[in-house]
Amino acid sequence: MPQTRPASFAELIPRLAPGTPFRQGIELVIQQQTGGLIILGWNREVSRICTGGFLLRDVDYSPERLAELAKMDGAIVLDMASNQLLRANVHLNPDASIDTSETGTRHRTAERAAAQTGVAVIAISEGRRLATIYSDENSEELESPTELLPRANEAIHTMERFRRRLDETEEVLERLEVNDSVTYRTVVSLLQRAELLQRLYRDVTRMAVSLGAEGRLIELQAKDAVAGVNELANLVLADYGSARGGRSLTLDAFAPLSTEELYDADDAGRALHFDNLDAAASARGWRVLAGMPRLPESIRKALVSRFKSVPRLLRASVDELSAMDGIGKSRAQQIHGYLQNLRRTLATFADADDAHS
Repeated sequence: MPQTRPASFAELIPRLAPGTPFRQGIELVIQQQTGGLIILGWNREVSRICTGGFLLRDVDYSPERLAELAKMDGAIVLDMASNQLLRANVHLNPDASIDTSETGTRHRTAERAAAQTGVAVIAISEGRRLATIYSDENSEELESPTELLPRANEAIHTMERFRRRLDETEEVLERLEVNDSVTYRTVVSLLQRAELLQRLYRDVTRMAVSLGAEGRLIELQAKDAVAGVNELANLVLADYGSARGGRSLTLDAFAPLSTEELYDADDAGRALHFDNLDAAASARGWRVLAGMPRLPESIRKALVSRFKSVPRLLRASVDELSAMDGIGKSRAQQIHGYLQNLRRTLATFADADDAHS
């Protein structure tokens, strides 16, 4: 029997989404309450743990055939790539020394078999009427759309709320930068929200993929909520972070932190090497200059290198700007006008806030 390439977890989930033929077969097995074990591929390790059963030659997959074969006690071997049913009524003997967190016999077997073979295995429970997919990367319950959709919608609302808070924090940061009164605490607050949004986005996109066609609107809403977040975080880190080992900081610095640790400002600050959150911080100007359209990257770098902070950049005169290499009088006036307009806008917002307080 030819070997098949094991599909990654990310590749499998869309093929098992509601409405797909493979998911329809699983739903039929659930409905008939027989339970089952389904191996999604074939290789040498799979052959080593399989005994008994019978070979199926040139048998195309269909949901109905899968359900019928599941009425027998043994496992089913299915090649999703070729859409073929390979074996049925197989007894699985994975290595019993492989650690497993499962308690039921069928689910323990599935988890161990996936870990040993590198091939994904689906365990369908009789009593719980639920299917779980195991791979050597992960495990996940294949929830029904009626259970998953409310959770996905709730996550979208949470993302939208976090995005509003992120935008508010960015506005606060901008006003503090103009007055040169930023502390690292405000910087960390913005970056915490950016990372939490990214984590929520990854969770929501997984749910959207699992929902199949019903998840497309969820995915679009999630993309809208996270649009520009990574770019903003990278600019803020370029403004305030220090390069480590010749590499600039990114949100990947938060990767070792759990969500609970990420909520803690001190833990988040240490991950970014900001040891004193109440110390004064000064923006280099990357984020401010990124908002100016059609400004070449070479000139942006030269401005940051020349003025070194947002307050000094905002005080730059047309003569100072035009004296720099590559910046003529006309472009100097454009840059000066942009910076002064930004300064006035932020001062107006600050005055409005004072009036309401």
